[in-house]
Amino acid sequence: MKASRGYFVGRVVKAILCYTRKRKNMNTKTYLKSALLIQAFLMLIPAFAAAATTFFTEDFEAPFVNGAPPGWSKIYKTKTTPVDWARWNGDIGVGDAAHGGSFNAILYYPDDGDHETYLITPAITFPASALSVTLEFWHKQPNWAGDQDTLKVYYGTKSTGPWTLLENFTSDVDDWTRRTINLPLDINSPFHIAFLGNARHGYGTCVDDVRVFEGNGDIGQTLSDDVINCYAVVVGIADYKDITDLQYCDNDAREVGNALYALGNWKKENIIVLVNSAATKENIQAAFQDMADAADENDICLFFFSGHGSAGPDVEPFDESDDYDEFLCTYDSLPDSYDNDISDDEFSDWFDALRTDKYAVFLDACHSGGQIKGLTSAIDIGAVKGLGTNVPQKGDGFAADFTRVLGVKDLDDNGRGVVITACDDDETSLESVLLRNGVFSYYLIEALRGAADSDFDFSISAEECYEYLKPRALAFNPDQHAQIYDAFTGELELSITNSFISKCSVKAGKSIPSDSITARGELTASTYTFDGVSSITVTIDSNNIDPCSFTFPVDENTYKYGKFSYSKTVDGVKKTFKYNAYTRKFYFSASKINLSGLDCPLTIQVQIGDFDITMRADESAVNGKRPIPIKLLMGVTDSIRIDKIKVSHGITDQLTVKGGFSVENVDVNMVESDFIAGLNEQTWTIPAGGFYSRKAKYACKKASATPDGIVNADFNFDSGAFKLTIKNTTISADSGAGNFFGLQLPSYLYNEVVEVNLP
Repeated sequence: MKASRGYFVGRVVKAILCYTRKRKNMNTKTYLKSALLIQAFLMLIPAFAAAATTFFTEDFEAPFVNGAPPGWSKIYKTKTTPVDWARWNGDIGVGDAAHGGSFNAILYYPDDGDHETYLITPAITFPASALSVTLEFWHKQPNWAGDQDTLKVYYGTKSTGPWTLLENFTSDVDDWTRRTINLPLDINSPFHIAFLGNARHGYGTCVDDVRVFEGNGDIGQTLSDDVINCYAVVVGIADYKDITDLQYCDNDAREVGNALYALGNWKKENIIVLVNSAATKENIQAAFQDMADAADENDICLFFFSGHGSAGPDVEPFDESDDYDEFLCTYDSLPDSYDNDISDDEFSDWFDALRTDKYAVFLDACHSGGQIKGLTSAIDIGAVKGLGTNVPQKGDGFAADFTRVLGVKDLDDNGRGVVITACDDDETSLESVLLRNGVFSYYLIEALRGAADSDFDFSISAEECYEYLKPRALAFNPDQHAQIYDAFTGELELSITNSFISKCSVKAGKSIPSDSITARGELTASTYTFDGVSSITVTIDSNNIDPCSFTFPVDENTYKYGKFSYSKTVDGVKKTFKYNAYTRKFYFSASKINLSGLDCPLTIQVQIGDFDITMRADESAVNGKRPIPIKLLMGVTDSIRIDKIKVSHGITDQLTVKGGFSVENVDVNMVESDFIAGLNEQTWTIPAGGFYSRKAKYACKKASATPDGIVNADFNFDSGAFKLTIKNTTISADSGAGNFFGLQLPSYLYNEVVEVNLP
């Protein structure tokens, strides 16, 4: 990697100063010699700057040819109503002068909406001996009554891309402003600079006096930092504006967002969840752009979509061998137009703007496998909007578009991203009444909550998610095969922390507040973390409780020889935290607190000075293999556990199930609606009125179930326990993994399914 001249100068000055500082007994004469040496060296710095070489200039004084200066090129990113860059004097109406000379470049359109066009330089070359390369230009984009034009600046080694984002200017710039951007030290020569303007009925985005030279600008651009941040855009649409509604896609999105947050390294402010009416095309694109602008090449990005998928006639660029583009249907998708859908071309453009190679895409939509590889033959898609019998062909899905846009020939060498879809190209993606999710999304959520950690390294990768969810989704719906396109080298880690909770115990008290919690595990912190630290904070959180925060003071009495220990009852709460900075093991406990409504996964956040880690604890870590005590779950909806299940085969079969459940309202009336129990694909329905009630307890004795069988059942809403027996029936069930038991109480109350192992 090449070092800049500024870097070299700084190192030499630093060396001289260090030498001077080390001479503790320096006399006056020697000191003056050192000072004169530094002064003489500093006088050389302007000579370095004056010797800077200019590699490229453009003043936009020559007439434009076909919407670009001579030698430049353009690409329309917005295909409908494309707009050309023009040679103009100033902007539209605010200022009437270019920055230098008589003309500048401007992108302007007198209407709202996005009108994006790339203006691309000729190839720019520089010698291998160049120590630094800087882009300089002058810029303005005045706001017009709330309408704001924008400008993005990219670089790339080809005039057609792919492009790497350098800077994004989205705010009001009333006067000509000098922009300087230090280009990456490892940039290849030749390269191109692309100015992507977006004309949104402002006064125009204007560029003038472009220069690329050797040297450092005075407004440096840091392309990345050493911190790995995680960003996500999570979309779920069940209630569409103008096309057919779905059932649980909004649930999918909310739970995926919660599962990401529970991983520990995902911050809430970096997870954008858009459901139903919020998931318009404009909002989705804006959210994705925010993610692209924030994430550098070290960061992790994730996009999740649950909703309708579609296909329609290929539009510019005409790149589909079957003449059909693929689409994701947004909330405002139209029944007779694709204008508000997200096409595969647009989608790949979005990902092209990401500076990171570490991105994961999860698509839960019918025929979503076509986004990876398309179809080999026409099928009857059915009622999905926009799909008749014409569907994408092999090689014409999103993955192929990623490849075209990126200019990569070998997908195995691409090194960019993982795409996982709910089903194959000729399959539909099932939503389940029992799961209250899409089948794919349900097992993806389980995977993200920790179940996918197959190698027990306390980290979860996109590939591990696929390996976990595919067989389980297939067991639930044999007609649905999840697909993967993996162009990322190695494992794409979604959870990047090796801090973990090895054991967590929660106990429900007999009164409020008298609950308690203990947790033990390991942290990535070490001894130095305590330098200058005055306190440690531990926060307990879950989806359904207000966070409980505990503070532990750090001083010479609590932290000695790399070990911290504090235990005391404060304001009636007994709290303990112990930590060994050498082994990294920690222990935490708190009692006489209120954990009503605690749900899995819960999170435990530990803050020690600058060290801040959030770890998850799901049911596998809480109380061994048993769920949290059921009393803690009162107030949490849609939760079920199975303590015991037994199938007896004889002249007539019998199914017995014992377990716990949770509902929001313990005063419900179960006699007003049908009750449904299910094992795999078999269901038994007990007609309304089959239950009688007594003090929050419901029971049905010998109630007839359709299509056959007699049901005995007891539900205790105080303890959250149930026992169910179905006899005088025929039960067909496999004798291994992949069996599912579900309950559907009155629809407004409860609906859940769990995986069980049958004897």
